[in-house]
Amino acid sequence: MQALLDRYIARLMFVPLAATLIVSAMLLLLIRMAELFDLVVNEGGGGGEVLRAIANLAPQYLAFAIPLGLLMGVLLAFRRLAVQSELDAMLGMGVSYTRLLKVPMMYAAALSLLTAAVVGYIQPLSVYDHEKLLFDLSNGGLGISIKVGEFTALGDKVVVRAEKSRRGGRDLTGVFATSTDDDGRMVIFSAAHGELREADDHKSMIARLFDGKIVRLDPESGENQAAGFQAYDIPLDLPPPPVFRERGDNERERTLPELFHLSTDPNTEISERHQAQAGLYRRTAQIAILFFLPLLGISFARPPLRSASGLGVFLGLASFIIYNELSLFGERLGFTGQQPALPAQAASFVPFAILCVGIYLLSAFLPGEPPLTRMASMFSRFYYGLRGQVITPRPARSGGQA
Repeated sequence: MQALLDRYIARLMFVPLAATLIVSAMLLLLIRMAELFDLVVNEGGGGGEVLRAIANLAPQYLAFAIPLGLLMGVLLAFRRLAVQSELDAMLGMGVSYTRLLKVPMMYAAALSLLTAAVVGYIQPLSVYDHEKLLFDLSNGGLGISIKVGEFTALGDKVVVRAEKSRRGGRDLTGVFATSTDDDGRMVIFSAAHGELREADDHKSMIARLFDGKIVRLDPESGENQAAGFQAYDIPLDLPPPPVFRERGDNERERTLPELFHLSTDPNTEISERHQAQAGLYRRTAQIAILFFLPLLGISFARPPLRSASGLGVFLGLASFIIYNELSLFGERLGFTGQQPALPAQAASFVPFAILCVGIYLLSAFLPGEPPLTRMASMFSRFYYGLRGQVITPRPARSGGQA
């Protein structure tokens, strides 16, 4: 009986949890679509670079989507049980709220391990890899990147412009190029497509053009020559390839063990220690908060009596989103050193945790009306009590005239 109940609740939670994870991650990725299109249009990135960018951005949003999915799973699953009177039947059979929390807490434990892996290891590595991807596209794989629609100098004497670019600016379409020697003689190239490749000696580079025309201009003699070609190589000097920095330039690229080491190392600079502590406490809060969300969800899931209102779902989501924004604000305060990192993070975590525990205790151990009804009644009494104190009765008017 108990195992059957657990499987039933687990199945009800799984669908909204998985759907929220997928939909929220996709919506958050849409925010960065402008950057992804820039990889294709301006930086010359191909499909592989775009997929790599999406893979690097996904862990940054999973850290928010995971708790959101857990909360939605609890809210929608237990709201369905409440609306269909199944929750009342379970409580009437002696199944307590504490027993009903077993499956949500199991989900929370599993997702906390996933969150620890994401924010502790996967996200820092993906942030660094994303920065490296942007660096490689900006500089090109061979040290030079051709920007779409821009004139790019390749060495001291060659200038190239391309209508389209792929593979980090190495495969070109619609090429226009000029080459000028020391005597002022100019050679103009136009080609259907071209490519930049490293020469066999690994010390120079070749711009190989295909299916184009070449025009030679000599300002001294005034002679001009034009010809067509199927393939033409322009030798170039290969610049020293740029090297990307090592990982760890900021706290977002450091793993949890690295942040802990920097936070406790007395030799760490003050500013770096503040940043490490802010990141450490923020990520720890992201993991710990998962165990409080089932308490909030199971309490807000019950609608008011004789109502199928979704107000509880809205309040639950709003509470978590407000907490998340305050947590990010606390991280920024600790990051800049304006406030100690631990109190800045605890200022949002502790009140939210107290809210989750308090509203759960109200639901589980005070029988009667759901928490939403009680909260509405308390607010109503507070409002009308305050109104009665602020608005004083008007004095009665006299009936006669002087």
